[in-house]
Amino acid sequence: MGVGSSRVIQPRPGIVVTLDALGTIYKFREPITTQYIKVAGRCGLKEDDIRKEDLSKAFLKSFKEISDEYPNYGKGQLSSPRAWWKTVVNDAFRRVVDEAQIPEHLGDELYNHFTSSAAYELYPDVQPFFASMRELKRQFSRPDDPPVFVGVISNSDPRVKSVLQSLGLRVGIDAMPKMESPRERASRTGADMAEIMKSVWHDAYNPLNDVDFLATSYEASSEKPDAEIFSHAATLANVNFASKLEQQVEDWTPSFQTMKLKVQMTMQMNTIKESKFIHIGDDYKKDYAGAEDVGLDALHLVREGEGHEVVEGANAVTDLYQAAAAVRIIAQQELGRANN
Repeated sequence: MGVGSSRVIQPRPGIVVTLDALGTIYKFREPITTQYIKVAGRCGLKEDDIRKEDLSKAFLKSFKEISDEYPNYGKGQLSSPRAWWKTVVNDAFRRVVDEAQIPEHLGDELYNHFTSSAAYELYPDVQPFFASMRELKRQFSRPDDPPVFVGVISNSDPRVKSVLQSLGLRVGIDAMPKMESPRERASRTGADMAEIMKSVWHDAYNPLNDVDFLATSYEASSEKPDAEIFSHAATLANVNFASKLEQQVEDWTPSFQTMKLKVQMTMQMNTIKESKFIHIGDDYKKDYAGAEDVGLDALHLVREGEGHEVVEGANAVTDLYQAAAAVRIIAQQELGRANN
C-alpha cells in the first residue's frame, strides 16, 4: 500500500481484565515461616534452634516497624527493595537468635528465594484462564474490534514480575516507558530514521504476552484499595492501547507525525475512559471493593479452603474458570454494543 492510501485505524473502547497476584494467580508452596527456616538452615543456622511461632511473630513485628519507618519498600529512602527486605529479615531473625549467628548472606538468599517459583506455585486454574484470554484476544483481533488487554495489579515490590515469569507466564511492561526525543534516541542507539520516529511505547504491546502490563504498589506509590494504584494500572493499559494502535498503522513514515500524534491523543482522551475494566481478586476490601469504589467492574474470587467468605451482594466466583466465563460474556456484550 502506498503512502497516499495509508489510513488511521480509529481506536475503539476495549476490555481490560486485571487480576490480583498472590492469592489469585499464585500461592506459597509452603507457609512463609517454614520457607524462612529452611533457607536459614541452608545458610548455616540450625533449624531446630528456631521456633516457627517465634519467627512468625518476629517477622510480623519487624515488617510493621520497618514499613512504618520506610514505607513502600523503602522507595526513595533505601537503595532498593532488596535492601528493604534484608533490613526486615535481619531485624526479624535478631529477635529469635543471637545476632552473631545470623549469616551475612541470609537476607540475599531469602530475597532470591522469594523471587522465583521456588517459593510459589500457580493455582491449577491459572493457565486455563490465560489460555481463555488468549483465545478471546484472537477472537477480537481485527483492527476494528475492541482490543482486549490483561493486567495484574499487586500490592508488592517489583519482584512480582520475576515471580510470574518464573512460573511460566509472559509479562509485558511494569512501568512507564522512559520518555525521550527522536534526537536523543538517535544519539543513544544509532537507529535509522524509521526506528527513531516510533514512539517510546511502540514495542510495549506484544500479542504473545499473557500479562500485558503489571501495576505494583511500588511503582504506583499506592496500595489497593486506594484509587491511585488503579489509575496507575489504567495508565499502563493506555500504553498498550497506544502501542497496539501504532503497530497497526500501515506504512508509517516520519511525514505522518501529525497524524500519529492525533491518533495517540484521540486514544488517550477517549478510549481508556470508555473501556470496560474488570478486576478479579481474592481480597474483598482491597480487590473487590477497591475496584468498585473507582467505578470498575469486579469479581470476588472465593476459592474453597482459602479462608474467604462470600459477601452478600458481591459478584463472586469460586475459581478462574468461572471468572473466564464471566469475562467472555462481558466481552461479547461489549462487542455487541460497539457494533450497534
